[in-house]
Amino acid sequence: MQRLKDKVILITGASRGIGKALALAFAGQGADVGVNYAKNRRKAAQVVEEIRKIGRKGQVFQADVGERAECVGLVDAFVGAFGRIDVLVNNAGICYLDGFLATTEERYDRTMNVNVKGAFFCAQAAARFMLKQGGGRIINVSSVNGELAESHQCAYNVSKGALNMLTRSMAQELIPGHIIVNAIAPGIVLTDSSEQDLAGPGVAEAYLQNIPAGRFATCEDVVGAAVFLSSDESDYFVGQTLTMDGGISIQQMPDLHGKPASE
Repeated sequence: MQRLKDKVILITGASRGIGKALALAFAGQGADVGVNYAKNRRKAAQVVEEIRKIGRKGQVFQADVGERAECVGLVDAFVGAFGRIDVLVNNAGICYLDGFLATTEERYDRTMNVNVKGAFFCAQAAARFMLKQGGGRIINVSSVNGELAESHQCAYNVSKGALNMLTRSMAQELIPGHIIVNAIAPGIVLTDSSEQDLAGPGVAEAYLQNIPAGRFATCEDVVGAAVFLSSDESDYFVGQTLTMDGGISIQQMPDLHGKPASE
């Protein structure tokens, strides 16, 4: 059974990585999908081609979600093409590996504009349509960094903490209109960009020492949570941030006794 049969879903930042994986998974579950991109139309078009091969409708939408006017224009264009918006996934995000003292105003503003402002105003535009149609769902793709501070990512950490609070605040205000808002907070997910960040000598090994699951997440790991939150199965999840980080956030104490877990 297709869990998202005939739903129409808009995903920001969907030309690659997690966004691409979500787009294809949603299509596989019976949804038609809008693929937003900021710069790389060719990659976005490739995602749409794969969606159509699955047998669902797909369309590309260009917009820089760091600008409010483009957020509004994106949602308007999507609704104009598909007739409604059942689910919005705020997936677009940016992260600079800058230390706190090295962070420039330009990079700080860009991080906040894409990661927080973009989610805010895309959701605001989508919610106005959702209220008219009787409801909908908004999913914010956050990060475990919203709760745990990672060095050299101060602005990114702050932006994801803000996104978690935005999720709760929107959920509180929008649930009377049958708009359900939740978030997903992955740990380190293997994508083209993260694999480059992990390529340095000993970097991946150092991270893995702090992941009880013993591996990094894949884009497919995020898919299950996103499909669930987009489906009717999650009706009673409101304002939640689902953390899926392989156990990073449980802050496991070191094993000082050497006993097997079964004992």
